[in-house]
Amino acid sequence: IAFIGFAAGIASCLLAPMVFPQPFYGVEMVLFCILLLVVLFAIIHHGRSSLARGLVIYQLEVLSLWAAFAFGGSLAHGFIMPWRDYFEDALAGWIVSEVAGLFLIPLVRRLPRRPV
Repeated sequence: IAFIGFAAGIASCLLAPMVFPQPFYGVEMVLFCILLLVVLFAIIHHGRSSLARGLVIYQLEVLSLWAAFAFGGSLAHGFIMPWRDYFEDALAGWIVSEVAGLFLIPLVRRLPRRPV
Protein backbone atom coordinates (compact mmCIF):
# COMPACT_ATOMS: atom_id res chain seq x y z
CA ILE A 1 0.00 0.00 0.00
CA ALA A 2 2.86 2.37 0.78
CA PHE A 3 4.37 1.63 -2.64
CA ILE A 4 1.11 2.72 -4.34
CA GLY A 5 1.14 5.98 -2.39
CA PHE A 6 4.82 6.55 -3.19
CA ALA A 7 4.24 5.91 -6.91
CA ALA A 8 1.24 8.25 -6.93
CA GLY A 9 3.27 11.01 -5.26
CA ILE A 10 6.05 10.68 -7.80
CA ALA A 11 3.57 10.52 -10.68
CA SER A 12 1.76 13.64 -9.49
CA CYS A 13 5.01 15.58 -9.60
CA LEU A 14 6.38 14.17 -12.85
CA LEU A 15 3.18 13.97 -14.91
CA ALA A 16 1.66 17.28 -13.89
CA PRO A 17 3.83 19.57 -16.07
CA MET A 18 3.47 17.27 -19.08
CA VAL A 19 -0.31 16.91 -18.96
CA PHE A 20 -1.44 20.27 -17.60
CA PRO A 21 1.23 23.00 -17.80
CA GLN A 22 -0.41 25.48 -15.45
CA PRO A 23 -2.93 23.96 -13.05
CA PHE A 24 -1.89 20.42 -12.27
CA TYR A 25 -4.97 19.62 -10.25
CA GLY A 26 -6.36 17.34 -12.96
CA VAL A 27 -3.53 14.87 -12.51
CA GLU A 28 -3.80 15.08 -8.74
CA MET A 29 -7.53 14.42 -8.86
CA VAL A 30 -7.03 11.28 -10.97
CA LEU A 31 -4.33 10.06 -8.59
CA PHE A 32 -6.46 10.90 -5.56
CA CYS A 33 -9.28 8.80 -7.02
CA ILE A 34 -6.84 5.90 -7.36
CA LEU A 35 -5.67 6.37 -3.77
CA LEU A 36 -9.26 6.53 -2.52
CA LEU A 37 -10.03 3.29 -4.35
CA VAL A 38 -7.12 1.73 -2.47
CA VAL A 39 -8.63 3.06 0.76
CA LEU A 40 -12.03 1.61 -0.18
CA PHE A 41 -10.53 -1.81 -0.86
CA ALA A 42 -8.70 -1.62 2.49
CA ILE A 43 -12.00 -0.82 4.25
CA ILE A 44 -13.71 -3.80 2.64
CA HIS A 45 -10.76 -6.08 3.36
CA HIS A 46 -10.39 -5.10 7.03
CA GLY A 47 -14.13 -5.06 7.59
CA ARG A 48 -14.05 -8.85 7.43
CA SER A 49 -11.57 -9.30 10.31
CA SER A 50 -12.16 -8.66 13.99
CA LEU A 51 -13.11 -5.06 14.70
CA ALA A 52 -10.15 -4.01 16.85
CA ARG A 53 -7.57 -5.76 14.70
CA GLY A 54 -9.14 -4.51 11.47
CA LEU A 55 -9.26 -0.90 12.65
CA VAL A 56 -5.67 -0.86 13.90
CA ILE A 57 -4.21 -2.41 10.75
CA TYR A 58 -6.38 -0.18 8.56
CA GLN A 59 -5.18 2.94 10.41
CA LEU A 60 -1.54 1.93 9.90
CA GLU A 61 -2.04 1.13 6.23
CA VAL A 62 -3.77 4.43 5.53
CA LEU A 63 -1.07 6.35 7.39
CA SER A 64 1.62 4.62 5.32
CA LEU A 65 -0.31 5.29 2.08
CA TRP A 66 -0.59 9.04 2.59
CA ALA A 67 2.86 9.47 4.13
CA ALA A 68 4.38 7.68 1.15
CA PHE A 69 2.38 9.94 -1.20
CA ALA A 70 3.82 13.05 0.45
CA PHE A 71 7.33 11.59 0.49
CA GLY A 72 7.16 10.50 -3.15
CA GLY A 73 6.00 13.90 -4.34
CA SER A 74 8.64 15.69 -2.32
CA LEU A 75 11.38 13.32 -3.45
CA ALA A 76 10.43 13.72 -7.11
CA HIS A 77 10.44 17.49 -6.74
CA GLY A 78 13.84 17.48 -5.09
CA PHE A 79 13.16 19.11 -1.75
CA ILE A 80 10.41 19.40 0.82
CA MET A 81 9.63 22.94 1.93
CA PRO A 82 8.35 24.71 -1.21
CA TRP A 83 5.95 21.88 -1.96
CA ARG A 84 3.69 22.19 1.02
CA ASP A 85 0.81 21.11 -1.23
CA TYR A 86 1.89 17.48 -1.00
CA PHE A 87 1.77 17.58 2.77
CA GLU A 88 -1.52 19.46 2.87
CA ASP A 89 -3.10 17.07 0.36
CA ALA A 90 -1.71 14.03 2.14
CA LEU A 91 -2.92 15.33 5.51
CA ALA A 92 -6.41 15.98 4.16
CA GLY A 93 -6.51 12.58 2.45
CA TRP A 94 -5.30 10.86 5.60
CA ILE A 95 -7.91 12.54 7.81
CA VAL A 96 -10.75 11.74 5.40
CA SER A 97 -9.54 8.15 5.05
CA GLU A 98 -9.23 7.67 8.81
CA VAL A 99 -12.70 9.02 9.52
CA ALA A 100 -14.20 6.98 6.68
CA GLY A 101 -12.57 3.84 8.03
CA LEU A 102 -13.82 4.47 11.56
CA PHE A 103 -17.39 4.65 10.30
CA LEU A 104 -17.35 2.20 7.39
CA ILE A 105 -15.40 -0.76 8.80
CA PRO A 106 -18.07 -1.48 11.47
CA LEU A 107 -20.76 -1.14 8.78
CA VAL A 108 -18.97 -3.58 6.48
CA ARG A 109 -18.79 -6.05 9.35
CA ARG A 110 -22.60 -5.96 9.63
CA LEU A 111 -23.19 -6.81 5.97
CA PRO A 112 -24.39 -10.34 5.39
CA ARG A 113 -21.74 -12.62 4.00
CA ARG A 114 -22.50 -14.88 1.12
CA PRO A 115 -21.17 -18.42 1.32
CA VAL A 116 -18.45 -19.12 -1.19
